[in-house]
Amino acid sequence: SYPRLYPADDDYLGQARCDEIINGCTDVTTTVASTFRTPKEEVEARRTELIDPESGRLYMHLNGLNSLLCKDDENVACGCSMTVADICVWRLVGWLSAGVLDYIPADLISSHFPNLHKVHTNVQENDKMIQYMKEYHK
Repeated sequence: SYPRLYPADDDYLGQARCDEIINGCTDVTTTVASTFRTPKEEVEARRTELIDPESGRLYMHLNGLNSLLCKDDENVACGCSMTVADICVWRLVGWLSAGVLDYIPADLISSHFPNLHKVHTNVQENDKMIQYMKEYHK
């Protein structure tokens, strides 16, 4: 049987926190995606602006998302066990850290957002996720 990856039906606050984290991941994705149709000669300036710690929209979103994580357990996004929010963070951080986005440093997360990094590492090292990746992502 499949594990339950969403907070219990009577855990309204847990569900809200899980949804808030998922929505935060969507905000980050949308912010990065806003640069995809940028003319090639403008991409560096746009993405550099997005990650500026003082005024960058992407930096702001990542900082907000980082602040939502690990409230109840230092290694999971919300609550005391892995949820779908952890998996969303894992994929988001994997994408941002893969070095595939020009002018967004691969170490942006590991250097500035410790909770995002911890959640990513926890999912990446989870035995069931390792098994899943071996089976479905060859």
